[in-house]
Amino acid sequence: VHTFFFSPIKNLSNLNSKRIHVNNPSAKRKGVGLLKDYRLDFGRFSERWKGAVATVVPDKGEEVWGAIWEIDSKDMDNLDK
Repeated sequence: VHTFFFSPIKNLSNLNSKRIHVNNPSAKRKGVGLLKDYRLDFGRFSERWKGAVATVVPDKGEEVWGAIWEIDSKDMDNLDK
């Protein structure tokens, strides 16, 4: 079992319970999380999405709110589908 943090902008579809279960049926929402000393960044272009790719990067004093999910190892390869 792995625990993941998804920020609202970086992984918007993974915040939706119905959507995350399409490819990750073992997902269990554990709560809301705060990632301190990080900020959202849009550092590269994706040919797949035809737009910027969001990520989180270290940045002292900043914070990112998101959801915490627990996912079985068998679903790991499905996270970005």
